[in-house]
Amino acid sequence: MPDGLILAAGAGSRFGAVPKQLAFFRGQPLIQWAVDAQCAVEELDRVVLVLGAYADMVSSVLAPSRVEIVMCDAWAEGQAASLRTGLAALADSKRIVITLADQPLVSAAAIQRVIAARSTPARASYGDQPGHPVLLGPRQIAAARELSGDQGARGLLADAKLIPCDELGSGADVDTPEDLLRLTGDQPASPAPDTPGEQPFVMTGFRELSTEDGVPLQSAAQAINEPREYPPVVPPPVLKLRPEQGE
Repeated sequence: MPDGLILAAGAGSRFGAVPKQLAFFRGQPLIQWAVDAQCAVEELDRVVLVLGAYADMVSSVLAPSRVEIVMCDAWAEGQAASLRTGLAALADSKRIVITLADQPLVSAAAIQRVIAARSTPARASYGDQPGHPVLLGPRQIAAARELSGDQGARGLLADAKLIPCDELGSGADVDTPEDLLRLTGDQPASPAPDTPGEQPFVMTGFRELSTEDGVPLQSAAQAINEPREYPPVVPPPVLKLRPEQGE
């Protein structure tokens, strides 16, 4: 059986002051959509989530599930470090499905369809554009272990079989607050009737800051009771992988 890998270690600096993984979309954080989609796929043996920046905060909002969290200490080096960390956690896997934490419309059905193609490498396509999920086989997994910097698996997928998934979701990602508003149709994800004039999103202890006319300007956050600032890195309590002897 293939395994699943979710990459969610980056700081998402283009999104603003709030960790992008925690931005709400249709009632739950972006990160939860990615976790739910993979955990719903019975064809996946294990599901590993790679965290880095804001790991404590991100892990604290996740609903209980079968996902396994691993920590990428070198997350600031780029996506390759996150990918290598995830692959190390899945060292015995021969096929790995990869999704990203900032693509909430990548569905479990799309993951199942890509797995069913039984071809590696393979990836979903939306409107003839390649996207996620991505399915790696032994050759791509071995090559991905050697990647560095901000390289993801894209360079390993030149010959990937495209699996049309248009009716199963979308590969749209969320890099900025404007991207999120486009996905939500310019509507707040979770309106609060007792606070008219605000544009909140419901998350334990946080709400979105808005302009005076109620339109969110940027992803910034404040505590419900008092403002707080977030450090660039939160020391994580999650699992660390130790290098194998000889590495």
